[in-house]
Amino acid sequence: MKIRIYVLAAALMAVTTTSFAQQFISEPVSEFVPYRVAEANASGDYMEIIRQIDKVPENDSVYTSLLVSKASALIELERYDEAIEVCDEGLKRSHN
Repeated sequence: MKIRIYVLAAALMAVTTTSFAQQFISEPVSEFVPYRVAEANASGDYMEIIRQIDKVPENDSVYTSLLVSKASALIELERYDEAIEVCDEGLKRSHN
């Protein structure tokens, strides 16, 4: 099960790095979220990673790339089913 999750997370990372055009947002609500996610990751605060990413609107240009971090945090918290759902969402978004 854990191997499947890592494979899905790796696939999601590969796809998000080759994403196509992203929707422009006039006021970036999540401008600092990637930095807060990095800080939470450095301290091992996986719940904070999820809280920060959940603040980002789905149409924000960084949303899809942040799903990798969310899936990784869910794996660390052993919430595997949710991690799979997040990976699936990222894969679907990157193909649109």
